[in-house]
Amino acid sequence: MKSPVFLIRASHDEGPERIEKKLKRLLTDAGFDSLIPEKGLVAVKTHFGEKKSVTHIPPHFFKPISARIKQAGGRPFLTETSTLYKGSRSDALCHTLHALDHGFSVENTGMPIVMADGLKGEWESEVALPKRPDKKVKVAGMITRIHALVCVSHPTGHIALGYGGAIKNLGMGLSSRKGKLTMHSSIKPSIDSERCTGCKHCMNWCPENAITLNGYTVVIDESKCIGCGECLTECRFDAVRYNWEMDKTEIQKLTAEHAVGVTNGKPCFYINYAIRFTKDCDCYGTAKEAILKDIGIFASQDPVAIDEACITLLEAQAGKPLCDITYPDRDVRIQTRYGEAIGLGSRDYELIEVAL
Repeated sequence: MKSPVFLIRASHDEGPERIEKKLKRLLTDAGFDSLIPEKGLVAVKTHFGEKKSVTHIPPHFFKPISARIKQAGGRPFLTETSTLYKGSRSDALCHTLHALDHGFSVENTGMPIVMADGLKGEWESEVALPKRPDKKVKVAGMITRIHALVCVSHPTGHIALGYGGAIKNLGMGLSSRKGKLTMHSSIKPSIDSERCTGCKHCMNWCPENAITLNGYTVVIDESKCIGCGECLTECRFDAVRYNWEMDKTEIQKLTAEHAVGVTNGKPCFYINYAIRFTKDCDCYGTAKEAILKDIGIFASQDPVAIDEACITLLEAQAGKPLCDITYPDRDVRIQTRYGEAIGLGSRDYELIEVAL
C-alpha cells in the first residue's frame, strides 16, 4: 500500500497569513489531529537556523501547529539538540537564547522550548533497531519519554548527504552527542597543542582517564579513548580536533538508522517546508539564497515517503538530478532506499494535492 503524501502549493511571496491558512487546510486533510494523544507530551522538532540565516522556517509557522495540538488535547513544545561544533547552538543555554533571538518565543510559536539532550548533549537513550536488534543507536534522552513527535523540516542541500529533509532532521537532529559523533567522525579526537591551555578541565570529564597532561598541554591516549565526545563539549578553547570526513554512503545509512531509533514506538507526523530551497543547510551562519522556485508544504506520516516525494518534485523543478545542483558526488537517495530497507518507511508513495 502506498504511503499518502499531501502537498499544498505555496511560496514565500504569499506572506504569513496566506501560508497559515494553507497549513491549516493541509493539517486537516492529512489527518493531523488523529495522531495527537490526549494529554500527551508532543515534541515539535525543527531547526532554529544558525546566526545570519534568513531561509529557515519562520517562527510564526509553528503557531497554528501548536494550536492544533492543543485543540486535539496534546501538550506541545519545541525541541532541538546541541551541535557538536562550537557556536551559538552548542549547549542548551546558548541554543535556547539563540532560538529566542530568532523569534521562537512562546508568544510567537505558542510553545516553550525544551532541549531534548540535556545541558550539553550528554542525556541519551540507547535504542535497538527493530529489524536489526544487534544494532543500537544513541538518541536524545527525552525522545524516548514523549508521547508523540511532529517533525517540521526545511529541505535543503547538505554537504554530507546531498539533501537534508525529514530523515536528516530526525537522525542527526535528535541523536545524542555520541550519536552525532558516530555519524560524523571516522577517527578519535586529538588535541591542538597551540590552542590547549593545559587547564585540565577535559581530564576531569574524561570517563576513561584517556587524557593526561604532557608538559603544558594535554594529550589523548587513543587506546583508551571511546570517542564519547566529552572533551569536545567541555573544552572552552576549541582545542579538541576531530576528523569530520566520513564515507558519504555510510553517513546516510547511519542517519537513517538513528531516525529509526528516534521514531520507534510513538506516533509521528512529518511536515516538509519546501520553500526557499538552498544549496546548503540552515546550520551555515550565512544569509543564503534560494536556488529553486518554491514548491510548497508537504505532510505525511511516513518520513521516507515525504523525502522521496520532496526529492522527486525538486528534481522535476530543477530538470536534473538534485545532486547536480547541490553536491555532485552525493547520491541523495541512499538515505531513502536504506531507510525503507530497515523499516523507517516506504519509498512507494501517493501524492495527494490539496487546495484551499
